[in-house]
Formats: sequence, structure tokens, C-alpha cells
Amino acid sequence: MQEEIGVRGAQVAAQTLNPDVAIVLEGTTAHDLPNPTEEPDD
Repeated sequence: MQEEIGVRGAQVAAQTLNPDVAIVLEGTTAHDLPNPTEEPDD
């Protein structure tokens, strides 16, 4: 899906598949880890 530029993929999928329900999952990076350890640079 092209969320950042207009949600075009969702519109095409919804019109093509005509679903009764949809489950939407969204993810992102986490920046709230307590005391993260740095990995050594190789």
C-alpha cells in the first residue's frame, strides 16, 4: 500500500476484493528501549 502518497493501494484492493471486514496492521521503529547497548563498529 502506498500510505505516504495517497493510500492508493488500499483503495484498489477495497474496490477489487470488496471485503466485508479489514484488519489493518501498522508498524514503526521503537525508540523507547531502556539502556540500549551500542553494537561495536566493525
